[in-house]
Amino acid sequence: MTDTKWAEEIERSFGSGPTLPPTATYVASGRAAVRRRRIAAGAASTFAAALVIGGIGWSVMSGDARPDAGQVATDPTPTAAESPTEEATPSTRATPTVAPLADSPDDVRVARASEREEMEGSAAVTVLGDGTLIRRPGWTVERLEVQQSTDRMRMWGIATSRDDGAEGEWILLTWESRGTSSATWNPPGQRFATFDEWLAVTLDEQLGEPGKPIAVVRDGALVVTARAITILQEVPAPAQAAAYGPVEDQVAVRLRLADGTELFGRVDPAGITTVDPAVLETPTMAAFLRHLEAQGASGEGVR
Repeated sequence: MTDTKWAEEIERSFGSGPTLPPTATYVASGRAAVRRRRIAAGAASTFAAALVIGGIGWSVMSGDARPDAGQVATDPTPTAAESPTEEATPSTRATPTVAPLADSPDDVRVARASEREEMEGSAAVTVLGDGTLIRRPGWTVERLEVQQSTDRMRMWGIATSRDDGAEGEWILLTWESRGTSSATWNPPGQRFATFDEWLAVTLDEQLGEPGKPIAVVRDGALVVTARAITILQEVPAPAQAAAYGPVEDQVAVRLRLADGTELFGRVDPAGITTVDPAVLETPTMAAFLRHLEAQGASGEGVR
């Protein structure tokens, strides 16, 4: 009997059949399918979340009510940079501080070191922007007379002396609430024998109508613009007044005011500067002209 391998014969009787891919191929295909399912699931959840977020953004954002795929949820509270600036109301705006009115010599303090530079070229007493009066070190305020005091303006007449015995100053000082100030000052006895006389005339000069001096020189001639002034004597183009400007534009006068007071004056196109006869050697025109010359030569002038 022929020795036959029956098992091999039986297997060949079914034919070769289809050729199957390697096992690794099945494993790779299975893993790819799992990844596709996970990606699909993630996309679906992301889309759903996007719909929810987009809905929130649309509901809280102002402006156009149409849906916008680009909108996202926002905090409706503005940040500090976005917050509108509040305008100050009159009740919240800072009010400038104004110093109490100085009405006695004790109210004038010595200038601090940081303030002394501001006093260069000014009178011995000056006023700060808030209405505070200050004085130079080494000076004493002998008298302080309040001439005007309103919410908008203050004016003082001030008599000072120097602690070293040198010449003091008589001062008319004005302050306005906007922070501006002005001062007129003379050495005692330069124009008037007493502080009260100097202050009265200086006030008249300062408070008179602007642009309306009581006398002027026009084309070399004296023109009196105040009816209450009487000219007693005049000297056109006085040589002794050369230090004050062209002598042909000046006139020296002796005049009488309405109340009978007699004064001497130097008149030019800008107006008149008066001098009390009591400061002269004698109450004469010659003495007045010598006074003009001496004051001009000293550099002080007659102010």
